[in-house]
Amino acid sequence: MQKSLLISKNCHYFSCSVNLCCAVVSRHGDRTPIFTYPNDPYRNESFWPEGWGELTEAGKERMFNLGRYLRRRYSSFLTNNSNETYIRSSEIKRCQDSAKLIATGIYSSNREMNSTYDFYVETKPEIEDDVLTVKAFCPLADSEYNEVEKSFEFKNISERYNNLYKFLTEKSGTDIPNMYQIREMFTTLSIQQAVGYKLPAWHETSSKIKSRFFD
Repeated sequence: MQKSLLISKNCHYFSCSVNLCCAVVSRHGDRTPIFTYPNDPYRNESFWPEGWGELTEAGKERMFNLGRYLRRRYSSFLTNNSNETYIRSSEIKRCQDSAKLIATGIYSSNREMNSTYDFYVETKPEIEDDVLTVKAFCPLADSEYNEVEKSFEFKNISERYNNLYKFLTEKSGTDIPNMYQIREMFTTLSIQQAVGYKLPAWHETSSKIKSRFFD
């Protein structure tokens, strides 16, 4: 799960010049899939002209509108000088684009989104970023993850939904052995549905099971 961070600092508030700080943490906007499977009717990249894992038009607009909202919400805090804001993002492109679009929404005089946003965004390599990504090197987190997989609760869930795993493995054409892979498939199906693609017939068969699983 990657995020972006915007911090506005050293601003003037009402009539008093004081050092204030407003921090905003946001996840990226709507994106295209990063997971596909052999029987996926939309696995060809031609269905996703933005590329895998990139912002969709809806995602870009959502981030821009978030920036417009922040401008209204903090109108007495912000100035028109974008140098007052420090922007940091995970190194993933969709997150950097999201941060730039939020900043564009805050500082652009245009009420409509355009593609000419260009703000400096600080990043760190993913393995070193222990603030905005869950993939930073952390032996303790790896150890806890392994403990969860060995826990009674995890094994109980695996046994309880074993038939669901088998069903999705058969229909997808790829091995779905646990809840993590189900999450990836569920996200992909949700994205396809959101952009208007018709989902496979088997999706309707298993929708009630999936809804129960993810509630």
